[in-house]
Amino acid sequence: GEDRFRRPILYVRPALMDLSTYEREEYLRAHVFLLEEGLRRMPSGVTSFVLVADAKGLGVRHLDMGLMRALLHIATVGYPDRLGQLIVGPTGMVLRGAWGALSRLMPRRLADKICIARSPRERLAELLPPGGDAPPPWLA
Repeated sequence: GEDRFRRPILYVRPALMDLSTYEREEYLRAHVFLLEEGLRRMPSGVTSFVLVADAKGLGVRHLDMGLMRALLHIATVGYPDRLGQLIVGPTGMVLRGAWGALSRLMPRRLADKICIARSPRERLAELLPPGGDAPPPWLA
């Protein structure tokens, strides 16, 4: 769907992935594919998208700071102005710790686009147009 600014909404559910079954480059290519899908879905006149990361179930086994830095590099170098908003949540200790480390590594302009939310469902609902699609039922 789209938010009230007509930006495409993309969803990722990283806790459902077993990172041990992916090579790092393969995972990064999949991330680029997702970002490119966001670009393809942009209507004329729209220049950014919304990414919602469902963090439910994320834990230490998902924490790979090298991978996170590589994803950050892709976002800041390859797609610096395409991310309109990143909503991540629900939050837990691991996520808050990772955000504390990563937020210091990124440009302030990018960090300001990232919302670490207790309820990503509620935050996303604020962006949706009246009468538009509801957030997916699996989103907390």
